[in-house]
Amino acid sequence: MIDFVDPETKAKLRLLPDGSAYVSKGGNSFPIKDGIPIFSVEIYTENFGDQWNDFPLTQIDSSNIDKVSEERLVQTFGFTLDKLAGKSILEVGSGAGRFTEVLLRHGAMVYSCDASNAIIANSRNNKDKGIGVFFQASVFNLPLPPRKFDVVFCIGVIQHLPDASKGISCLAECVKPGGSLFIDHYRWQIFRRLAPRYLIGRPITSRLSTSVNRNIAKAFVNIWWPLRFIFNYEILRKIATTLSPVAPIAYYKRMYKGASDEKLKELAVLDTNDFISARYDKGLTRQTLKKILKSTNCSSCEVLTNHELADQYGTLRAAGLVARASYD
Repeated sequence: MIDFVDPETKAKLRLLPDGSAYVSKGGNSFPIKDGIPIFSVEIYTENFGDQWNDFPLTQIDSSNIDKVSEERLVQTFGFTLDKLAGKSILEVGSGAGRFTEVLLRHGAMVYSCDASNAIIANSRNNKDKGIGVFFQASVFNLPLPPRKFDVVFCIGVIQHLPDASKGISCLAECVKPGGSLFIDHYRWQIFRRLAPRYLIGRPITSRLSTSVNRNIAKAFVNIWWPLRFIFNYEILRKIATTLSPVAPIAYYKRMYKGASDEKLKELAVLDTNDFISARYDKGLTRQTLKKILKSTNCSSCEVLTNHELADQYGTLRAAGLVARASYD
């Protein structure tokens, strides 16, 4: 096992006899609530935390007929998941634990954290499914010693950080020699950033409360849901998504082929809420992301677009860019 350390000083921590907190020699104390150590909290992630506690099972493979989360991990890692058995893995930005579940099922030892209270949903979903350690912490202040993990990964998160470059650097510091880092990121595309949802909707909704955004997401989906079948046509889907003033129009019939109509609507509400709630939402070019990775002193790295991965795997599961880096 890998012991927690003070995220600031990297000094060893001591667990109090009553199990209520971790403390350091310097006097720093980190409470434990419902079995989850809390090292740091990022205020800008509150909407995401509430979201995953409201939708704790929506993306979990064991609650779906389709195995979308597992397929996305395979595309991100570039190898079959049986190779992870016995490996130490750090997952940063876990949400409700859609990927945690898959990794535990394949025999990995998973340290999983989120900067929000979404880690509560993850722990409830996965604490009895394998060797998993759950804690709340920011990517910028991880309570872990450097260079201890075989695999570090962060999916669907870095584009929502205030400083992507710093976040990637913090992740890279946790990779042991011979280990790997896997991340993804939205791809910078000027026509998307000029779409009404970024120029009109996002500046407003990103400042609203969790409950208000949840109501907006439900209302928006209810409005266009009767027309959902037109989104089976790629051209119509692209036009509607580009012109939407609120959020991308998500109809996941092609991705979740076995899902009921009710499930597809739930996924649409979740995806809409996820989009409109993000305080930060940035894109990077392939060249910029590769430059950031090289600055972490990786021995090798590659950055692939989601379309390149789709050509390789036959399905599109990844975000705009997927990066893989190795460290000696």
